[in-house]
Amino acid sequence: MKKILTVLFAVALALSLTVFFAACGEKNDNKGKENVITASLGKTEATVGEEVSVTYSATEGTVTVTYSKDGGAAVSFTGNTFTATEAGTYVFTFSAEGAEDVTKTLTVKVAEPEPVVPVITATADKEEITEGESVTFTFSYPFQGRHIRLHFQCGKRRGR
Repeated sequence: MKKILTVLFAVALALSLTVFFAACGEKNDNKGKENVITASLGKTEATVGEEVSVTYSATEGTVTVTYSKDGGAAVSFTGNTFTATEAGTYVFTFSAEGAEDVTKTLTVKVAEPEPVVPVITATADKEEITEGESVTFTFSYPFQGRHIRLHFQCGKRRGR
């Protein structure tokens, strides 16, 4: 009888330990996975002044969003649209209680200026001339907010 009680006690102890460690294992496997953050930026590259959509949610609770520019201090962010006023690398961090943080990076550059295409205009002081008359041509084009004008006169030289 003593043998049977010892075996039953050993079996009960083994089952209790198995249930205990299995329960502990389940808790450890789920740690940090109860709450999951989903976050995205509408773009990974933008130009200064361009709007970028920011979307985020968590399976539980509220998401807190911060961003830093070029490794600087974190700045709190709310809303769904971000507009950078300076070029740089912006790192967004999305946090929620019980969830792993999510980071997204946005690179902002200064927009390349539109190339300036010169427009040259040419005018003549007469539309028709006859032999011996002169005509003056004027060529002009805008340059840095000013107009540059060149005048040429063609025709018979005087005194010959």
